[in-house]
Amino acid sequence: DGPMTKAMHAYTKKHHPDVKYRPNSYMQGWFTGMVYVKLAKMCSKAGLPITGENLKNMIPKVKDWDTGGLSGVVSFGKSNATGMGKVYKAENGKFVAASDWIQLDE
Repeated sequence: DGPMTKAMHAYTKKHHPDVKYRPNSYMQGWFTGMVYVKLAKMCSKAGLPITGENLKNMIPKVKDWDTGGLSGVVSFGKSNATGMGKVYKAENGKFVAASDWIQLDE
């Protein structure tokens, strides 16, 4: 559990204490929010207004971004996509990581 995973757990515990499970789509939504914030901060740092066009133009400039353990280190390319994954195995009734993050080449 990296710091961002712990932040998600803390948020859920505080705001939704009865929820014990979050599906993969929840983590994808959290990650999408992180990307938006990253791009907005990049626009702001560059002195650009936060517009759809400027956000889009910042995407390929994201290089070696540490997501706090939510995923591997992220770099976007010309396709505005990044492919990565991790292999898990079942152990004692839980899924545990069986590999580090695996990044696919563009």
